[in-house]
Amino acid sequence: MGDENLKYEDEEEKELDLTALVKLLEEKEVAHAALELDRESMVNVYRFVMRYITRYQKSVCRVLMTLKPAGEMNAADANFVGDSFEKHICNSLRKSDLVFRHGRDQFFVMLIDIKEDSIYRVIESVVSEWKKKHPDINVNCELQYTYFG
Repeated sequence: MGDENLKYEDEEEKELDLTALVKLLEEKEVAHAALELDRESMVNVYRFVMRYITRYQKSVCRVLMTLKPAGEMNAADANFVGDSFEKHICNSLRKSDLVFRHGRDQFFVMLIDIKEDSIYRVIESVVSEWKKKHPDINVNCELQYTYFG
C-alpha cells in the first residue's frame, strides 16, 4: 500500500495527459457492492450527489441504521459486529449506493435514484438477512425520502 502512495505522489509532480489522469482516478476493480466512504469523502460526495439529484430531478433515500444489541457487549465484540454489518450492508446494496459508518454502530446509507415503493423492500431485505444470522442484534432504521421532480 505504501508503494501506491509513493506512485501517486510521483504522479502529482509530473504533468499528465487526460487518459493518464483518468486512469489514475478510476477504480481498479468495480465491486458489485455499495461504495463505502470515510467521513471526509462522504461529506464531499454527499454534497455533489445532492446537487446532482436536485439538478436532474432524481430521488434519494437517506437511511440511518443503528445496531442495538439485545444484551451487554464488550468493545471488541461490538466492533466485530459493526464490521460484519458494514460488509453486509455494502454487499446487499447496489454499487450506485453509498455507505458511511459513523462510530461503531451507526451507518448512513444513501439510496440514490430509488423509487419510493422500493425503499421498504430494500431496507427490509437488508435487515431480515442480517437478523437470520444475528437474531440478538436489532437494527433500528430512520428514513428520509426526497424526490426532486
